[in-house]
Amino acid sequence: MHKIQAKQPLYKAVQDELLALIVDWDRTKPIPSETRLSEELGVSRSTVREALQRLERAEMVYKKHGVGTFVGRQANLVATALNDIRGVQNIIRSSGKSFSLKRHEVEALSLPERVASVFGEKKGIQSFKIAHVYLADGIPTLRGTSYIAPALVTDGIEKNRAVFLSLGDKGMSLFDILEQRFASKVAYAVTRIEARNAGASVARDLGVDSKKAVVQLNQIHYDAEHRPLIYSEDIIDTDVVELIVLRRSIF
Repeated sequence: MHKIQAKQPLYKAVQDELLALIVDWDRTKPIPSETRLSEELGVSRSTVREALQRLERAEMVYKKHGVGTFVGRQANLVATALNDIRGVQNIIRSSGKSFSLKRHEVEALSLPERVASVFGEKKGIQSFKIAHVYLADGIPTLRGTSYIAPALVTDGIEKNRAVFLSLGDKGMSLFDILEQRFASKVAYAVTRIEARNAGASVARDLGVDSKKAVVQLNQIHYDAEHRPLIYSEDIIDTDVVELIVLRRSIF
């Protein structure tokens, strides 16, 4: 690469230099950082960033958060069919990725009215909120916030909080915890899908821009007797998670 000396817009000149750079680049290694590129090309980091963003939109490069920018189109890390209920841990593992948690918090609290009503309860009843940030191969994929039906934890809030915390730390899904320790099995779920901007909190957890579009799944999980067991709000970065829906003709 050489210093940019062009009459065309700077970002376009930088883009042309980057195109020349990535032609024979080793795709297993990240390209130089924005700082290094700006120094070598003699332009500002903002100009380099604009050129990289244009190449990213053209799917010529992609970013791995916390790792760097790579050449080529990023394949989705994790794929799941929404008609399957398996737990995020199992979805990640079945995609051939390593599972880990960036965050696992279990908080005893009085349920807000909107959540309590899901379980047919009044505002203020005690239960748990469980917050997870799931990683696939070390990359944030999903932020989950789940509330457990108060009817399941009537024999001691703190005792049960410790159970969810301990087993969750060991990588056990909420579905498995409910089935193995509370004899309650999730049979089906009703899911409502909405698009939203990440916002500051989700941006921190998933390592994305706060204005990035993400998908939120609002789900009520029921047992075979149609009793709600879990209410969850899962926020997904669709750059790394592919959602698949099986649709059948009703005619």
